Amino acid sequence: MKTLTKIILIGLILLNITCRSIQEISTFKDLSEEVTDGDLQIVTRDTTVYYVNKFNYTDSTINISGETFKNDVRVSYEGTLFFKDIAYIQTTSSSMFKTLVFVGATGFLVYSGASLLQESSGIETIVKIVYPAGDASCPFIYAWDGSKYNLQGEVFGISLGKALESETSIILPDIEESETELKLKVTNERPETHFFNSIDLFALETDQSKTVYSDNHNSFYAVGSHKEIFRAKDINNIEITDLLLRNDDNYWESDLSSAASKSNYEDVLIIELNKLSQIDSIALIVSAINTEISSVVFSYLQKLLGNEFLNFTKAAETDPEVTEILKETLERSSVKIDIWDGENWEYMDLIYPEANAVKFNKLVRLPLIKDKYGNMRIRLRCLSDVWKIDAVSYDDSPRDNYKKYQVKCLNFESNSGYPLVNIQEKDNYYAKLLPGQFMNLVYEPVHTPKGKKITYAINCRGYLYEWIIDNYPNREDIFKELSTETPKLKLVKAILKDFDTILPIIYSQWKKSKNELVVKTN
Repeated sequence: MKTLTKIILIGLILLNITCRSIQEISTFKDLSEEVTDGDLQIVTRDTTVYYVNKFNYTDSTINISGETFKNDVRVSYEGTLFFKDIAYIQTTSSSMFKTLVFVGATGFLVYSGASLLQESSGIETIVKIVYPAGDASCPFIYAWDGSKYNLQGEVFGISLGKALESETSIILPDIEESETELKLKVTNERPETHFFNSIDLFALETDQSKTVYSDNHNSFYAVGSHKEIFRAKDINNIEITDLLLRNDDNYWESDLSSAASKSNYEDVLIIELNKLSQIDSIALIVSAINTEISSVVFSYLQKLLGNEFLNFTKAAETDPEVTEILKETLERSSVKIDIWDGENWEYMDLIYPEANAVKFNKLVRLPLIKDKYGNMRIRLRCLSDVWKIDAVSYDDSPRDNYKKYQVKCLNFESNSGYPLVNIQEKDNYYAKLLPGQFMNLVYEPVHTPKGKKITYAINCRGYLYEWIIDNYPNREDIFKELSTETPKLKLVKAILKDFDTILPIIYSQWKKSKNELVVKTN
């Protein structure tokens, strides 16, 4: 999931950029390279791994022969891959790296490792071809529905670095028992590194008529009714009520008229509720998904940071000022919720961005404050075009209790090499997932009492890096020799402190990108 915090950091992914002209590439077009099995691996965006024995390439494709590996099946392969479909290329050969510099020249070539150009270094070289794309960048959670795995949500996408480690609660509506088991799959499907601190599955026992939601603080609520809002208007006073009445994938989306300094670069929705019960608080339920504006910020900030990504990452984890800037940016990209008290808007709570690959639902508990007409006015605020809202509803019945059980894990397997114990407690032990790696978890179902209903929810705690760190045994080793006081970092800190100075550039390019997406779709 990309939040504005993620948006900023995605732009910093470029550790080093090697650019060559098309003319320069063309001199290598007919190169046929023999490689030793295992020296060259390619991972595509669908997480297929290719072990290459021989290759040649053009300016947009690489032709390979070797083997493919996916879903525990390894078979022979000979064919063509487009660079746009490649997540990264990995090699242990320094001479091979020099060749790959030219392979990736039509995209952005990114590499990590302490001594890449030292022939005798022995350090694994990782080469990533990265395009300004709108893909999600979070760990994915899948649940088995009896016949297939369904994507349920994305976790801790706001946690770019250990200093921003967080926990995400996701309701699992599709999970079904399969041979008296509950099966979950956790995957890394992007060119990045995920660190899982803990994973817990909970069973929530409620009345059959109740629906369970989680809030921004990882608490759960059982909702008895979904009442329709009375009226909704956008920042231009245009009525948008019909768009928000039904959870039907028909979204309210910013028209970008708010992407200006006079609006503080903020979308605003005013929601009105009427015919409210005489209770002390209500539950507001918001169904939404986040946009892919990150692609534009990525394109802009890569020019600023160049090879300083690692330095910036260290600053984000060790410099309190940088950490605080990122937290403030995260808050700005969240949906803030205010209530009209008759004279002023009073801030109540917020919802963090969570996903742009799958829609999510969040609940916010609000005190009941009516206006002079007996209605309730609620304001939703968010950074322009970071959110798309599908539906808003509310429950004004008394709060309902539920029983909560932690579900027992029966079996665990992973191709990452990390054991179950690393994700059982919130401690200093982590399970790391690289691209294409996964964790399969099997749980024991909870018995459903007569007249009751069991809803399952998963809590995942951790953080991620928008790059791959496979050749360091300890996370701390990455940062030992890095500086957080370079001129580039000082420039970036100044920009992030006053991010509005570059927002006109960002939104101007985002408008063009959105138009291009519409044209391609049509």
